[in-house]
Amino acid sequence: NTVVILRNLLFDTDKTVIRNVSTQSLEEMYQLLAKNPNMRIRITGHTDNVGNYQQNLTLSEKRAQAVRDYLVKHGVDTNHITAHGYGPDRPIASNNTKEGRAQNRRVEFNITFEEVVTE
Repeated sequence: NTVVILRNLLFDTDKTVIRNVSTQSLEEMYQLLAKNPNMRIRITGHTDNVGNYQQNLTLSEKRAQAVRDYLVKHGVDTNHITAHGYGPDRPIASNNTKEGRAQNRRVEFNITFEEVVTE
């Protein structure tokens, strides 16, 4: 299992629409998936702890789903990709600083490989 965080996968504050600046990174992820048909990814959305907990949870879910939808729209098999939001529940840095909160607002790609059985 490998976890990839695309640092330039960006959304506007409190929005779920992927910013245009993110297109290149998403295209690279698509190309990786296209070249590796046994690759599976679980997209997870995360937020900082500022604001309403339930809204953050919903926002993280919708952002993860937006990334999944982008990749599926561009040709990734729906059976190879899932999305889930964790809100502020899985921080990777302290929420006590601006920098830490910025690190916690992220989308992760959890990559696994499924063995392909040939007959």
